[in-house]
Formats: sequence, C-alpha cells, structure tokens
Amino acid sequence: MGGVVGATWIPKNSSRPAWLAFCKLTRPEMQRYICSAHFAPSDYIEPRAKELGNKIVLRPGSIPSILKPPPPSSSTTPSKVTDTEIIIKKEKVELLSESSFEELNDESISTPSCSTSDNEETTTKRRRFLEPRYVGDIHNVHLASPRLAKMSLDLAKRTVLKQRKKNKNASTKQ
Repeated sequence: MGGVVGATWIPKNSSRPAWLAFCKLTRPEMQRYICSAHFAPSDYIEPRAKELGNKIVLRPGSIPSILKPPPPSSSTTPSKVTDTEIIIKKEKVELLSESSFEELNDESISTPSCSTSDNEETTTKRRRFLEPRYVGDIHNVHLASPRLAKMSLDLAKRTVLKQRKKNKNASTKQ
C-alpha cells in the first residue's frame, strides 16, 4: 500500500469466520477494525485511491492475507548483555561566597506608579483567532486544507442565512 494505512471493519457477513481465523481473535466482539497493511494491493478495487485523495475500498470477498510476525520478546530470544563499566566522576564544587536572605514585607517594596499621558497613544494588540469569526476574516490560510476550507464555507453559509433572515424580517415589517 506504499505507507498509507487505513482501517477496515471486520465484516458481519459470511466471510467473517475467515477474517476471525486470520486474526486469531479469542473475543471477536472486542476487535472491530483491521489495519489495511494486512491486505495485498490486489485486494483493493483501486490500490492507489488513498494516494489520490479517495477512499480505499476492498473488493467483495477479500480476506486479509499478510500476517506480520510479532516482535521478538525477551523471553524467547536470549539477549546479549555487554558488561560496560560506567564511570561517573564527581567533582567538588567550591563555595565562593555565602549569602543570607531576609524576609521582606509588602510595604517595604516600592513600585513606581505607571501612568500614561494624554499625548501618548496606546495601541491594542489585535487578537488573532485560529478560526475566523466573520467572513471578512477568512484568508488563504483558512483554505489551506479541506477541513479548514469546509469550516470557512460553513461560516459563510451561516452568515448568508442570517442575512436572509434579517432581510426577510425587514421586508415583512414594512
């Protein structure tokens, strides 16, 4: 499949026993999906569909056929232990000076008052939202992915519907 991985439901039709036998499931009701890496490219209607942005679809009657070996556990394979001597050197740190700390009261701390003159203009930082709140806030960044584009389109649709309701209410009041 070329690195693209998907998940497929274990079917509930006549091919289910073959799938369960392949997966060696003891409690089949607990396992619902199987990874697409267990299927050969010939098991798919269009093997390159995922790469082209479409959904991958199994051929009817396809059964998983690729079984990956489990990773070796430490109990089945003897492990080589190399005895390496680790030396940690501890260096003495010299104390250069001693200092003492005094508790300070809040009254003893002086803070200069902060004031602005009428001549100075204060600029407020404009808050940027991840999702646009208004149609005019939509930029190219919000159309970069299909998900963001859909959210932006939904915002535009909601705005148009609100405007239509306002126009309809205004025309009926006249």
